[in-house]
Amino acid sequence: MNRLMLICGNTGAGKSTFLRGVSGKYQNIGIIKKYSTRKARTDDNGAIEIEPDCSQDFIEPFEYKYVKFGNVYAFSKKDIDKTLNLGNGMLIIRDLAIFDQLIKDYGEGIVMPFFISRPIDIEKLGKVLKEQGRSHEEIQNRLQDLECDQTDIYNTRTRCFESRVITNLSGSLEEDMYKQFEALCNQFNVELKNRFVNARNE
Repeated sequence: MNRLMLICGNTGAGKSTFLRGVSGKYQNIGIIKKYSTRKARTDDNGAIEIEPDCSQDFIEPFEYKYVKFGNVYAFSKKDIDKTLNLGNGMLIIRDLAIFDQLIKDYGEGIVMPFFISRPIDIEKLGKVLKEQGRSHEEIQNRLQDLECDQTDIYNTRTRCFESRVITNLSGSLEEDMYKQFEALCNQFNVELKNRFVNARNE
C-alpha cells in the first residue's frame, strides 16, 4: 500500500531540505509539487517541491489551496493520485485545514504525517531567511508565527503522527535523519527502495 507522507514542522525546521534529500535517496517516493503566487527566491534554485510566480488564474482550479504570508499555495488531487499510483508521495503541509482535508479524502490508512523537530535560534533564523531573499515583512511574519507556535500542526493533531518525529539537531540534512526516517517507515511497514543500493546491485 502506497502512502501519502505529509512533512510538517515550523519555519526553519528543515522541511524543504529534508524533502529534497529524501527524493534523491529513495526511488519509490515521489514529490507532489505545490504551485504558488509568491515570488521566486534564491533558495528556489533546483527546487522540486514548488513552482513560484504562478498566476491566481492558473492555480484557481486546484482542489487544495491555502494562503500563507499573503501568498496562495495550491496543489491538485490529480497530482496526488498520479504519484500514489507509482509509489509513495511526499508533500510539505503547513495548513491545518488542508491537513485535515487530506486525511478526510484519503483516510488515515494512506496519510502518514511526519513532524520535523529542530531547536530554533530566532536570531540565526532571521539571518538565514534574509539570505534566502525573503522580504522584511515575510521574515517578521515567520518569526512571529514561530514564536506564537501557530503553524505547529503536531501540537493540534498529535494523535495523527503516532510518534513519527524526526529530530534535526544539527540544522543540516545528515545521515542520522535518514536513519530516523527509515526506522519510522520500517515500524509502520513502509518499504523504501534506496536508489544507490539498487544502482550498485544492477
